[in-house]
Amino acid sequence: MAGIAIIGAQWGDEGKGKITHLLSGLADVVVRFGGGPNAGHTVMHGDTTFKFHQIPSGILYPHVQAIMGNGMVVDPDELWQEMEMLRQAGVDLSRLMLSGNIHLIFPYHRLLDRRIEHLSGDRAIGTTGRGIGPAYTDKAARRGVRVQDLLLPETELAQRLHHALQFANTLLVHLLRDDPVPLEAMVERAQVWRERLAPFIGDAFAAVHHALHTDQTVLFEGAQGALLDLDHGTYPFVTSSHPTVGGVLAGTGVGAGALTRVIGVVKAFQTRVGSGPMPTEVSGELAERLRGSGANPWDEFGTTTGRPRRVGWLDGVALRYSVCS
Repeated sequence: MAGIAIIGAQWGDEGKGKITHLLSGLADVVVRFGGGPNAGHTVMHGDTTFKFHQIPSGILYPHVQAIMGNGMVVDPDELWQEMEMLRQAGVDLSRLMLSGNIHLIFPYHRLLDRRIEHLSGDRAIGTTGRGIGPAYTDKAARRGVRVQDLLLPETELAQRLHHALQFANTLLVHLLRDDPVPLEAMVERAQVWRERLAPFIGDAFAAVHHALHTDQTVLFEGAQGALLDLDHGTYPFVTSSHPTVGGVLAGTGVGAGALTRVIGVVKAFQTRVGSGPMPTEVSGELAERLRGSGANPWDEFGTTTGRPRRVGWLDGVALRYSVCS
């Protein structure tokens, strides 16, 4: 049994996707354990550049099973676009599995994300606007809709969506002065998602444990970085999940004994997207030199947002903190 966790030890964008892709050739299973389409993992496979947001980058190897774990939140529309991109590149998607316990990002989550960021003014977090925070909020409040709910009869699915929309529409109408989101439109969208994703929904918990108990090598692929952890990061300028080792356990359902190795990924300097403290940040011409021109996929511009990343020198104090977490 070999369970190897790939953890970002800074504020994300350290190159976790590249490291995971490199090690995936030696693995049997690759599992994403947290985050959602706010992640941006750019990898080179042969002569082709792939940009992953939700699907584990190990899918590019024909012998690897790629699993999206229960700790994720998933936007099925963006996921479908990513799947289509891989199909056109000749990638076999029959090895992809979505945990039924993943929570879904609906259009109203993205709308809430953008509106709340705008309302926050100087206190804005600098989110990607992908609906990550509102989806995790619904999850914690026990009103979220999960991937496995897509398989329910339409009336029962509509009831669950109605419960979630009651809260979302209260915020949209009374706080954000926006129009309510119609239930019928969300039910129709969910039906499209069911037709597309039903063949890929499975028991990820059982699949991961089977792999570990049959001496297969499992890579746990992280998103974001330890300094963005909801509990241990630079709160409130953090993500809504746990990119630390604890997130591996909760996001896949394995125990601590399943991890035989933890690999922290670090860049020689560091970057950050969005607001929040960054003690070693530099600006001006030096920042431009560190960031690059954006002319190739390795320059420091967000894969998901396209925004130029903030840059700074390697912070040894922050790195030591990440190692401890």
